Amino acid sequence: MGVFNRDNNFISHDQNYNPRELAVQAGINFPTTFRFAVTSKVSISGVRSRGVFSPSQNSDLSRYGVALMEAVFSHPYTLDKNRRILILGSGVGLDATALTKMTNAQVTATDISINSLRVAKINSKIHGVEDQVNYIHSDLLDSVSGQYDLIIFNAPRVITPEVFKKQGLPEEKINKIMTDLKNGPNDLYDYKGVLFERLMRDLPVKTTSSGRLLIMADEHIQVHVPKLYGVKSLSKPLLWDLKNTKDHHFRIFEISPRI
Repeated sequence: MGVFNRDNNFISHDQNYNPRELAVQAGINFPTTFRFAVTSKVSISGVRSRGVFSPSQNSDLSRYGVALMEAVFSHPYTLDKNRRILILGSGVGLDATALTKMTNAQVTATDISINSLRVAKINSKIHGVEDQVNYIHSDLLDSVSGQYDLIIFNAPRVITPEVFKKQGLPEEKINKIMTDLKNGPNDLYDYKGVLFERLMRDLPVKTTSSGRLLIMADEHIQVHVPKLYGVKSLSKPLLWDLKNTKDHHFRIFEISPRI
């Protein structure tokens, strides 16, 4: 089993495994090892692959993911035994792996990229939790069954066709996504509006009677939350600054489909 070293807050992988060799054996292209920031105080070792997205530890994406996971670890549901937690868009799965090792939760993780899920399963294996994390290939909640006490989603910042191409999605799927846009593939808010509306539509079916969604998103999401849902902000505005886009303020929202 991998070890959570509480002295330096680093979750190291099982030393009986060579992460890169294991990844190569699984057919992962050009694997490299790296350290992933789970929270501001906890990091975990892992493997990633060329062509599979994983944020660098000091990037803006990493900082927003860290803020969201700190909200997750402080949430009362995370501390309760046997709570069912779902992570949407888990990528290479190190957030799901860390959550499994540090809590008593039953963790399921999804991603739209099959390649990301292949790497995620390797990361869970090198940390000894491959049989404890349930990985599902899914676009949002489309292929998810059952109900969850807590759903976690670090919403995308910038969406273009190139993002999906890098994830290995077929052209037909990309074209279908883009047909949902009203003003073309470069309209960030329009696509995210479609995404948020789909998520809000399916949320009541995928959450338990007291279930919650914790989401890192810009304030634009609030116009897509049905009036009967409960919404509260769990953080101060966080500035997202990216070249070629406008500055946007993001918050962590807790959304309940049953108030």
